[in-house]
Amino acid sequence: APATAGVVTGKLDLPEPPASGGSTRGYLAPLENPILPVQKLDPRPRLVVVLVGGPTTAPPPSQLVWDLVGDSFARPVLPVRLGAEVLIKNKSPRAVAPVARESPDLVPQGTINPSASKTFKPAAAGLLTITDPTLPHLIGRLVVLESPYFAVPDGAGRFEIKDVPAGEWTVRVWYLDGWI
Repeated sequence: APATAGVVTGKLDLPEPPASGGSTRGYLAPLENPILPVQKLDPRPRLVVVLVGGPTTAPPPSQLVWDLVGDSFARPVLPVRLGAEVLIKNKSPRAVAPVARESPDLVPQGTINPSASKTFKPAAAGLLTITDPTLPHLIGRLVVLESPYFAVPDGAGRFEIKDVPAGEWTVRVWYLDGWI
């Protein structure tokens, strides 16, 4: 029988990050940290796998919760479907005033106090950088997608996208702030 929907699974094989060390051009040789060794950069929390090009008969988008924990977002890059409502939930001990750099009027003005939240709906596909002008280190990225078929890889690089209709699809990977 012809296929109607299925599961797309895969694994992103990423190259090993370069070992720390190497030569420097400064005046002092780098020192090893005696308390905590330098950790390798793990790009997986900043990756999104997206299927594009096939039929898009998925149900309408729902609300998506994005937690603000401490001085950063729980996920540095969060995929969201176009038309979905994003709820920023402040679980940090300080108030924040989030602003979208690309569309300053998108997020309602004002602060989000601890244990409070704020909602908004992205109006166009693309990247939205959410930050607080008074906290320059607070940066979160929303990847607004037209396709309802996307996933975030786990710690081993595996991903799974469910209920994908039969058709021809192209797999694209988003990293941090652009397609790779």
